[in-house]
Amino acid sequence: FGRVLPSMFLFVGKNAQGDLAVVFRGTDFLQVQDWLVDLNAVQSEGFHEGFLAAYRSVERELLQALIQLAENDRRVYITGHSLG
Repeated sequence: FGRVLPSMFLFVGKNAQGDLAVVFRGTDFLQVQDWLVDLNAVQSEGFHEGFLAAYRSVERELLQALIQLAENDRRVYITGHSLG
Protein backbone atom coordinates (compact mmCIF):
# COMPACT_ATOMS: atom_id res chain seq x y z
CA PHE A 1 0.00 0.00 0.00
CA GLY A 2 1.36 3.39 -0.86
CA ARG A 3 0.34 6.93 -1.42
CA VAL A 4 2.03 9.49 -3.64
CA LEU A 5 1.31 12.92 -2.27
CA PRO A 6 0.37 15.62 -4.77
CA SER A 7 3.70 17.26 -4.13
CA MET A 8 6.88 17.36 -6.13
CA PHE A 9 8.86 14.60 -4.47
CA LEU A 10 7.26 12.54 -1.72
CA PHE A 11 5.92 8.99 -1.34
CA VAL A 12 4.50 7.39 1.80
CA GLY A 13 4.12 3.62 1.85
CA LYS A 14 3.06 0.94 4.32
CA ASN A 15 4.16 -2.69 4.36
CA ALA A 16 2.13 -5.73 5.44
CA GLN A 17 3.44 -5.43 9.01
CA GLY A 18 2.22 -1.84 9.29
CA ASP A 19 5.64 -0.17 9.13
CA LEU A 20 5.72 3.10 7.18
CA ALA A 21 8.27 4.42 4.70
CA VAL A 22 8.60 8.10 3.84
CA VAL A 23 10.62 8.47 0.65
CA PHE A 24 11.88 11.74 -0.81
CA ARG A 25 13.01 11.48 -4.42
CA GLY A 26 16.32 12.86 -5.59
CA THR A 27 17.01 15.76 -7.87
CA ASP A 28 15.49 15.62 -11.34
CA PHE A 29 18.28 17.21 -13.33
CA LEU A 30 15.81 18.34 -16.00
CA GLN A 31 13.80 20.40 -13.50
CA VAL A 32 14.97 23.98 -12.91
CA GLN A 33 13.10 24.09 -9.58
CA ASP A 34 15.17 21.15 -8.30
CA TRP A 35 18.40 22.97 -9.18
CA LEU A 36 17.20 26.06 -7.32
CA VAL A 37 16.46 23.95 -4.21
CA ASP A 38 19.87 22.29 -4.44
CA LEU A 39 21.70 25.58 -4.87
CA ASN A 40 20.02 27.09 -1.82
CA ALA A 41 22.66 25.49 0.42
CA VAL A 42 22.60 27.99 3.29
CA GLN A 43 22.12 26.33 6.69
CA SER A 44 18.96 27.26 8.60
CA GLU A 45 17.92 25.70 11.89
CA GLY A 46 20.67 23.10 11.30
CA PHE A 47 19.31 22.02 7.90
CA HIS A 48 20.04 22.72 4.23
CA GLU A 49 17.73 25.68 3.66
CA GLY A 50 16.56 24.49 0.24
CA PHE A 51 15.54 21.09 1.57
CA LEU A 52 13.91 22.66 4.63
CA ALA A 53 11.80 24.87 2.36
CA ALA A 54 10.90 21.87 0.18
CA TYR A 55 9.97 19.83 3.28
CA ARG A 56 7.81 22.62 4.66
CA SER A 57 5.94 22.76 1.35
CA VAL A 58 4.72 19.17 1.93
CA GLU A 59 4.77 19.00 5.74
CA ARG A 60 0.98 19.26 6.22
CA GLU A 61 0.27 16.59 3.57
CA LEU A 62 2.95 14.32 5.01
CA LEU A 63 1.64 14.55 8.57
CA GLN A 64 -1.92 13.89 7.37
CA ALA A 65 -0.75 10.80 5.46
CA LEU A 66 1.20 9.52 8.49
CA ILE A 67 -1.82 10.00 10.76
CA GLN A 68 -4.03 8.12 8.28
CA LEU A 69 -1.63 5.22 7.84
CA ALA A 70 0.01 4.93 11.25
CA GLU A 71 -0.63 2.09 13.65
CA ASN A 72 0.53 1.93 17.27
CA ASP A 73 4.06 0.68 17.92
CA ARG A 74 5.09 0.50 14.25
CA ARG A 75 8.32 1.78 12.74
CA VAL A 76 8.61 4.79 10.43
CA TYR A 77 11.55 4.78 8.01
CA ILE A 78 12.57 8.05 6.38
CA THR A 79 14.89 8.02 3.39
CA GLY A 80 15.82 9.97 0.34
CA HIS A 81 18.60 11.19 -1.90
CA SER A 82 19.76 14.65 -2.91
CA LEU A 83 16.56 16.64 -2.30
CA GLY A 84 15.78 14.12 0.44
